[in-house]
Amino acid sequence: MKKNKDLIKGLNILDGVITWNSFDIDENLSFKEQEFSLTEDLLQITFGSRYTLDVGWQPDLDPKGSFVVYAVQDKDWDNPLLKKTCKSLPLLKKTIKETAFFIDKMRKENLPRRNVEYEEFD
Repeated sequence: MKKNKDLIKGLNILDGVITWNSFDIDENLSFKEQEFSLTEDLLQITFGSRYTLDVGWQPDLDPKGSFVVYAVQDKDWDNPLLKKTCKSLPLLKKTIKETAFFIDKMRKENLPRRNVEYEEFD
């Protein structure tokens, strides 16, 4: 199975930069036929140093799940600015575009930095 470059190529992500892309879901196959492609880490787009648009599938490897799109500020993954779910590739494209525009609006508002503490593990 080859990566679905059409989905990625046709996205309007403004000035976002794709930093992770393991998206290989084929719109011509059922989700059941490609369940091993349905993972939590499908696509990540960064907008400057403060904002991330993240796309995954939940629950992981479950064809009955859905795409989940997050907008995250300052790596505060526990408190996303936005979380949307959808179950089809056309709706996913629309959701990614809407989320990119949402992030662009947040960037223009120049929100204060979030102070997020992370635990370090040995």
